[in-house]
Amino acid sequence: MDISIIIPTKNRYIYLKKLINYYDDIKFKGTLIIIDSSDHEDLAKTKILINQNTNLSINYVVYQSDEIACKFRICKDIKSKYVVQSGDDDYYAIAGLKKIIKFLDKNKDYIAASGYGYTVGYNLKNNIFKGISKYNILCTNKNNPLERVKDWKIKGNVADYMVCKSEVYQKILENTWYDENFKLYLLRRYWEYTFKFYIFLYGKSSVLDTFYMVRLRIPENSLAFPKTTNLVYLNNKRSFLKAYFISIKKLKLIIKNLDDKDSQEIFLLAKKNIKKEIYMIIKKSKVNLFYNKLNMFKNLAITVFSRLFSNKDSILSLISKNSNNYKEDFAIIIESIKK
Repeated sequence: MDISIIIPTKNRYIYLKKLINYYDDIKFKGTLIIIDSSDHEDLAKTKILINQNTNLSINYVVYQSDEIACKFRICKDIKSKYVVQSGDDDYYAIAGLKKIIKFLDKNKDYIAASGYGYTVGYNLKNNIFKGISKYNILCTNKNNPLERVKDWKIKGNVADYMVCKSEVYQKILENTWYDENFKLYLLRRYWEYTFKFYIFLYGKSSVLDTFYMVRLRIPENSLAFPKTTNLVYLNNKRSFLKAYFISIKKLKLIIKNLDDKDSQEIFLLAKKNIKKEIYMIIKKSKVNLFYNKLNMFKNLAITVFSRLFSNKDSILSLISKNSNNYKEDFAIIIESIKK
């Protein structure tokens, strides 16, 4: 399979072990690019694990930095025709990836595609699953860059998990703003804005009606007390606004170099959408710090409730062979995680 899966990881050996064993069990024929920023103990265990999985093609890179810098680090090393990003707790179904690759091979004017996935709550300590929701990524099939950008929305699921043509992915990273002097939270925010924007700018994309991934939602990630964007702004307004202006300046230069007749309109539209999002963050932050904290507790309570009580039976319906909703690839992923 002519695809690479990029997996940044840090101090999460148990999750990485589950992921590598899954790809080994299903005899994955693509390449796993693992960029490891772990401490010494986890690094040592991971190296042993990788050496034991000789049937997999693994490009293992030790690089001490954040996940965005890790992607920059390996960008030029991608040799496959297609590439897709992954966390160390995200699982791709082989049949789904094959259908997506077949679609992209056949439709040369498309640069990226995905299927649908599921986010699944998972408690490692008790090895149990709680809650499930469907995961879809926004796409556009418009032929014109300006018309595609008009379809672009900042809100919604990130575009990181689309299968991309490798040359497009590399181009996106080359054009993405990054500065290690800024907090990772801010870098992530503008990464999500601009990565999705570039997918829409550079070509057509599609979401196929095929299951292709599971994303885990785990307590140490999602149920910890969250630092909201509002508080990030209140705690460091200068850095927050500087990140905005630098990223917009970078975006303007990239769009200008497109040499497209609509480049000015495209830039103004991009700037307007990002500026609107940033303005809403600032506006909410100015209202009252108390209300920001109140909203944090409210959002946390909603998250906890949904993880614990929403749609438990739908997981069973997807893994039960007697169910009309049974999905074999989904069941294989769930069983692999439980091992």
